[in-house]
Parts: sequence; structure tokens; C-alpha cells
Amino acid sequence: MKNTEARAYQDYEDILNEELRDVVLEIRSVALVDLTSFIHANKFENIADIFNSATELYFKPGTLQFSYTGNVELGWFGAPIVALDIEFHGIGVDIFFKLEIDALSSRTEFLHVRIGDRPLDLNEDMEFFLRAIRDVKVFQKTLERGEVFRG
Repeated sequence: MKNTEARAYQDYEDILNEELRDVVLEIRSVALVDLTSFIHANKFENIADIFNSATELYFKPGTLQFSYTGNVELGWFGAPIVALDIEFHGIGVDIFFKLEIDALSSRTEFLHVRIGDRPLDLNEDMEFFLRAIRDVKVFQKTLERGEVFRG
């Protein structure tokens, strides 16, 4: 994705990253070193099992899917950064993105976004995007009023 386009998606990426916070905490409960070893050994089925277990409490089945690709950034100092390719499939919204997880935080980077059969319109699709995320959450707090409901 072009650099200017990537910056334009930042609000959308931040929202999705926030909605994935509980999932990331579940994934992070498995040591990042273990995820790193699974990636290096091409044991993507193990990561898929971890990912599916982490998402089942928060999102409806089939909403989030691990794409069986990922990589690790290792440095001499500090914890590894694990990047997993993920797909989000909501009602009328498909997002292909990279989820980066480190010891203390996570980030999302959109690779491709589709609303129905067209690309995301950054100026017009925010409400549609928010509704698509809300519709697939199993248990959440609404973004507008902070009240709890079952989806």
C-alpha cells in the first residue's frame, strides 16, 4: 500500500486494533518466543489453533481468519515482534491486514480493504465499517454509549 494511502487508513486501523485488544491479550498469553518458534518451524497450524481459540470468545465464527503466513522481527535487544496475516470478513466488509504483536502493544496494517465489490471510501464508509465490526462481535461495549450488549 502506498505511504500516503497507508496514513489515510490510520483511523480505520486504530479502530480495528482496539477491537482486537482482547484477542491480542489472549494470543500474547502464549509466549512470543513460542510463536516465533512456530513461525520458524513452519508450524502454522499451531498458530491457527491459538488464533482460533483467542478469537472464539470475542468474534462470531469465520469473522477473523489466520492466513497461515507470518514473520518475526528479531533484534539483539528486546522482545520479538510477531506479524501475522489476518483476514476480517464482516457483513459487506473484507479486510486483509497484518497484525503485529510485541511484548507490550499491537498494531494493524491494512493490506487490502473491500466494501462489497468496491474499495473502501475513506470519507464515506466509517459508519458502515463500525457497524460491520459491531455486527460480528460476540460480546462488546458499544462505541457510542458504552453500554454492554450481546451481539
